[in-house]
Amino acid sequence: MEILTQTDSLLVLQHKPVSFWEQGKKLAMIGVMVSLLPLLAIVFGENTGIKLSCERFIESKINCTLNRFYLTRMETLKISELQAAKVIEKKYKGMNYQVKIIASNGEYLLFKPTLDKQQHQQIAKNINEFITSNQKTLLIKQQDDLQDIAGSIVPFFIIGFIFIALGFYAITLPTVYCTFDKNLNKVAIERKSITNHKIITYPLRSIIEVGIQPFGTKSRLVLTLISQQKILIDKFYSSSKDNVEYLVDKIKYFLAID
Repeated sequence: MEILTQTDSLLVLQHKPVSFWEQGKKLAMIGVMVSLLPLLAIVFGENTGIKLSCERFIESKINCTLNRFYLTRMETLKISELQAAKVIEKKYKGMNYQVKIIASNGEYLLFKPTLDKQQHQQIAKNINEFITSNQKTLLIKQQDDLQDIAGSIVPFFIIGFIFIALGFYAITLPTVYCTFDKNLNKVAIERKSITNHKIITYPLRSIIEVGIQPFGTKSRLVLTLISQQKILIDKFYSSSKDNVEYLVDKIKYFLAID
């Protein structure tokens, strides 16, 4: 808090919580990044579903189409002459079983790796049975991961919201003006922020004491009224005890209080 104006009839103090505003901006930015980065990763990277469609043209020839779905696009791969399917171990986000299919034009991974080895073994078994069975002409295997993905990003949204809320609180902390006016015979405490504007006034003659309220190594200004009510000029404590004592002396001198 600093003295903004000082005359024989007017004393104005001001406090701008600039450090809180700066920290609030940083917290809000962190919150936005935490919330958006997983979503951006999904939009531009992680697939939300996979569909494998295989069709038998002749007994020994099976061609497939592998569709990978994303939020904003779809990727299609042509698989020629499907030969076999097997389960492999692959470390991925702590989950390590996945189905791999083998074809004449390469090897392809199906679905996302999980801890459920039996599930992948069943998928591989169904594909291999289709390959060896001449009676089956069509095979479709698909997996929708959108619900699982949504569940995985919810914690990021919650954490991001907490950071944004804390940042918004800090950004909206008010600038405080305390005006002692002898001409109007009143003291006005004004708190002005981007979301609120409030002014409280008291008669100058009702102030009987100007003191310091300590809290550990910090302190803040407090006015005591004739009713024994304690009025805080600024709700935040200052780490500069000398500054608070200096302001107390200035206010006492202005009000002619011993």
